[in-house]
Amino acid sequence: MTQDNVPDANVACSASPLARVDTVTPSARGAVPSDATTTMHATTIAQNGAGLLITGRSGSGKSALALQCIGLGARLVADDRTALRLQAGTLTARAPASIAGLLEVRGLGLMRLSPVADVPLRAVVDLDTVETERLPPYRETRIMGIALPLFRRMEGAHVASALLLCLAGAREVPAAPDAPAR
Repeated sequence: MTQDNVPDANVACSASPLARVDTVTPSARGAVPSDATTTMHATTIAQNGAGLLITGRSGSGKSALALQCIGLGARLVADDRTALRLQAGTLTARAPASIAGLLEVRGLGLMRLSPVADVPLRAVVDLDTVETERLPPYRETRIMGIALPLFRRMEGAHVASALLLCLAGAREVPAAPDAPAR
């Protein structure tokens, strides 16, 4: 588990809603292979080539948040399950072939959209943990050894817009430890 109770995707954690469907086997030193793949129970959207991984339990609002982002110009990468690939230090996301382009909208059914694939992940939002701070500190989680900014569930009509602005680099926060200067 990371500091924010989000499972590190390098650790098998089958009881967690973020548990992987497939398994990445770290080496004896804990490193993830340079060309590793896994699938997570998560929804992913992209804006201008930057991916946002939306995690949370079933019914937590992953698809609804994705739909709000798509309504603001983002593109669907994957709904419900996201295939991740670590290659040359970059973590990319795509939909498994069986669900590519499908978005489940509660009360309406399945919608077919034109998905994008192989999008570099730039951030994660955890819908299972509510943000309680007005001006939260920088948080991160690690997936397959890659550190990504972590946002918690926020309430309000601004959430989708705010997350898309964060993907565009608009958030002012103290630099993460070991982060390069902007």
